[in-house]
Amino acid sequence: MPTGDETRTPQGEPDVSLATVRRLFDVSSAVLARQSITEVLQGVADGVTSALGFAVAAVNLRQDDGSFVVVAVAGPQSAKDTLLGAVSSAQDFDEEFLRAEPWGALCFVPHDRWADDVAPGWVPDLPVPCDDPDAWHPLDALFAPLRAPDGTLVAVLSVDVPEGGRRPGPAARELLEMFAAQANIAVNSARVLARLREETARAQASDAAFRLAFERSDTGMALISRSEGSAGVFREVNNALCRISGYSREVLLGSSVVDYAGPEDAAAGRSALSRLGREVMAYRAERTFRHADGHHLHVAIDVTVVDHDGEPCVMVSVEDVTDRKRTEARLTHDAFHDDLTGLANRRLLLQRLDMALARASHSGRQGAVLFLDIDDFKGVNDAHGHDIGDAVLVFVAERLASVVRGRDTVARLGGDEFVVLAEDILSEDLEAMRERMVSGTEMLVPGTGVRIRLSMGAATFGAGASARETLREADLAMYESKRARGRR
Repeated sequence: MPTGDETRTPQGEPDVSLATVRRLFDVSSAVLARQSITEVLQGVADGVTSALGFAVAAVNLRQDDGSFVVVAVAGPQSAKDTLLGAVSSAQDFDEEFLRAEPWGALCFVPHDRWADDVAPGWVPDLPVPCDDPDAWHPLDALFAPLRAPDGTLVAVLSVDVPEGGRRPGPAARELLEMFAAQANIAVNSARVLARLREETARAQASDAAFRLAFERSDTGMALISRSEGSAGVFREVNNALCRISGYSREVLLGSSVVDYAGPEDAAAGRSALSRLGREVMAYRAERTFRHADGHHLHVAIDVTVVDHDGEPCVMVSVEDVTDRKRTEARLTHDAFHDDLTGLANRRLLLQRLDMALARASHSGRQGAVLFLDIDDFKGVNDAHGHDIGDAVLVFVAERLASVVRGRDTVARLGGDEFVVLAEDILSEDLEAMRERMVSGTEMLVPGTGVRIRLSMGAATFGAGASARETLREADLAMYESKRARGRR
C-alpha cells in the first residue's frame, strides 16, 4: 500500500503538479505583459529555464533581410557570451528542420544527424552517453519554430540541457509546446503592435498607411470608442476580427464590446475602459467573447490608447487562445485525477480531506472516510491479464461513484485501493452507504466473467482529527474486516 502522497513519474517526465502548472501560467502571463519585442523574447527564454526544467534557452529573431539573430538567451554566462548576436540564415534553419525528428510542433535533431561541415554554437559541458539511448547528448538540439499566422517563420526557440540529463518525454514536450504556443502569440502580438504603432504615428501624415496595416493584419483588430456616451462601441473592425468572432462587420460596428462578454468580463471591461487615458495608457488581458454561433471564445487582448479622426479611442488586438485554455484546463485536471478511472487522485483527496477536517472542527459535525480494496486483485491480474484488471478497476470506480452523494469524493489511491470521503453524514446514512457499496457477496464484473469481492473499513472524524491519521484508521479497519472473514 502507498504510505505517502509522493508522485512518481518516468525518467524524463515532469511531475505535472498544480505548482508546475501555476508556474507555467505565471511565466506566460509575464511574457504577455512585456512591451517591446526584445523584452518579449527575453521573457520567453527566461520562462523556459524557470518553468520548464531546461538549463539553457535561446531565441533567434527574423530580421528584415531574412536572416536570424540570437537576441535573447537564458542560462549560464558562457552560453550568453557565445550565442548572443550569432547570425543564421533561413536556409540554415530549413536544413536543420529537415534533419529533425518531428515531436509534435517541436523539432528534435539528434547529435548523429548533424552534417560534418556544420559548426556547432555553444556546446554544454556534459558527458557523452555511451549505452543509454535516452540520455541527452551534448550535440542534441531541440527547437520550437514560432510562426506568423500566414506560416512565415518569425523566430526560433531553442532549448538545451533538460532536467535530469535525459531527452524530455511526452509530458515535458507538451508543456514546451504549450509555452511555445503562448510565446508565439506574444511575439506576433508584439510584432503587430510595433507595426501598428509605427503606422499610427505616420497616420498623422497619412491615414491611408494606418488603414492598410489595420486591414491587412492577420490578427483581429478593432478601434473602440472611449468617448463619453459611446464608450465601448466598435468604430472600426478588420476582417480578421470578423473571422475570429463569426460576426459580420455590419453587426459589430455600432455595437458595444461588453455586449459580447460574460457578466464578469463585461464588468471588468467597463472598469478598464473607464481608467484608460487617465490611469493607464495600455494593458493586456484575457477575456471571454461570445462567438456568433453562441459558444464562448477565450481571447488574449492587447489594448492601447489612440486618437482616431479626433475621437478618443482604444486600439485592441485580439488572438483566439481557446485551444491553449483547453490544454491548461486538461493539464490541471490531469494533475488531480487518476488516468484510468477519472476519479480524484491522492493529491486531490488529501486536499479535500484537509478542508473537510477544518470544516468539521468548526461545525462539530461528523464525517467519515471509507477505505476499500478488491480481495485478491493480484490473482485477477495473474489469471486474466492487466486489460481485464483495468476493466475491474473501472467497474469498481463506477459502482462507488454511483452510490455516494453528489458532494462526496471518490478517489483511487493507486493499485486496487479506493477511498470515499463523506462529509457531514449521519451514522445511519453512513451505514446505508456502506451496505450499498459492499453487499458482502461476490459481484460479477460485466463483460469479463470475473467475480470480485470488496473489503472496506471506515473511520469517522470530527474536531481535532488529522488527514493521515483518519486514512490510517480506515485502512486498518479494512484489514481488520479481512481478518474477521478469514481472508488475506
